[in-house]
Amino acid sequence: MYLDDLSYHRPASLQEATALLARDGDEGRPLAGGTDLIVQLRTAARKYRHLVDLKGIPELKTWGYRDSLFCIGATVPLTILDQSEEVQRVFPALWQAIHGLADMQIRNRASLAGNLCNASPAADTAPPLLVYGARVRCVGVGGERIVPLEDFFVGPGRSVLGAGEIVAEIQIPAPATRFGNSPSARVGSAFEKLTRTYNDIALVNAAARVEVDSRGQIQSARVALGAVAARPLRAVAAEEYLVGRSPSPEVIEEAARLAREAASPIDDVRASAAYRRHMAGVLAARALEAALKAAGV
Repeated sequence: MYLDDLSYHRPASLQEATALLARDGDEGRPLAGGTDLIVQLRTAARKYRHLVDLKGIPELKTWGYRDSLFCIGATVPLTILDQSEEVQRVFPALWQAIHGLADMQIRNRASLAGNLCNASPAADTAPPLLVYGARVRCVGVGGERIVPLEDFFVGPGRSVLGAGEIVAEIQIPAPATRFGNSPSARVGSAFEKLTRTYNDIALVNAAARVEVDSRGQIQSARVALGAVAARPLRAVAAEEYLVGRSPSPEVIEEAARLAREAASPIDDVRASAAYRRHMAGVLAARALEAALKAAGV
């Protein structure tokens, strides 16, 4: 499909945007940054006839704390988050993923919501957001709903979004409200990525978040993987194993083994399934080690 076959709409409100998308059905598509969408249109990987540009909607441009949530609007460019000292300080794994995503030109256009809505199993921002317990606020003609991120992805290129529904914002619980089991707890998180070349699409990526008490025991843990299954996933068995244990090389090795078992990758032109499965364990271990170090262990 050529780009001149498309109709372009720039609504001024969420209500107008969702009405347009509901009317156009499968032929309509919301546009935030367009860094994935325009490529898909040019290569005919996706066929749409109507683009609904969301960048004219004021409420989708906002970001920051609201109550106990850190909220990021659907059209906030990744560069804004990359340059945010608050994101780097409070959500370092997410900052690491954004900072290493593609290049500056892409980050100037791309949005966090767009990276998620593309629903790539290899999306770099998905594992960090999973370990932070993020959720998405989905808005449609029938109202809105909050979807935990781990329930958002259905499969490659597919999410739970219905006809006329868009992601209005990503919501990340502030650490003290979601994970703060003890005032004396120390928290750390980290992101790891394996690529063939710098800034390439991930062959495997991983994120970890740990909370360690004053005795050095792990109070809570989250481990997430990307590019090793049909959708980004949490390694729940590894998380459960870590809770209540004191960090050691043996504990990290076992957690990495459990993370590896959670992977169900495929063979493709970029890497074999066996290699991806092995590296899922390696990157999970690296992310856990870095997260523990950030927690002062």
